[in-house]
Amino acid sequence: MSLVLEQRHMLFLHIEKNAGTSITNWLDDYASKNNDKTYNIHHRHIEWKKLPSPYNSYWTFCVVRNPWTRLVSRYNYDLSTYLQKYLAGEGDYFLKVYGKLQKGFDYWIKNDVYTLPHIEHRMKWQNQSEIVQGCENLHVLKYENINEDFVLIQDKLNWYEPLPHANATIQCDYKSYYNQELIDIVAEKYATDIAEYNYTFD
Repeated sequence: MSLVLEQRHMLFLHIEKNAGTSITNWLDDYASKNNDKTYNIHHRHIEWKKLPSPYNSYWTFCVVRNPWTRLVSRYNYDLSTYLQKYLAGEGDYFLKVYGKLQKGFDYWIKNDVYTLPHIEHRMKWQNQSEIVQGCENLHVLKYENINEDFVLIQDKLNWYEPLPHANATIQCDYKSYYNQELIDIVAEKYATDIAEYNYTFD
């Protein structure tokens, strides 16, 4: 969920699987110790162009990530949570998706597993640049350099507590998930991000 720091008129535009929980926790901690308030402005991750006024005029930052590593993180996160959601009584849909996830990363990339096209797009194929499209007052941090890049936020708030590490999926060699066919599929689907943020598979 995207988060507003009220008194500073700062907006964190949360893109899934990009250290968002860690940053949200950090901002909440800052607010509680610096006489400020945070609040979520949408119950799901939201595109900037859909933000209501006045939030679309706030000083905004986001984190982007290499598409190939981000998809591996997305896959592993869903694999570990969908069965838990079913067992917690959240519905047969989660068991159905979990069954498809068990078929492997290759199957997940090549097939629709989330049933609805708009969910399939958001969960797998929505370019990060599409989420932030139109935002002129945007500051982009990179997941790969998050501690160094996050100094921008620490400097702006004059608060230098380290960024916590939260909600992490299992760390693994993302390259082992790919063959050339899958590399090319992701390169085509995420062509805009790859060009905009200068990413490569390596």
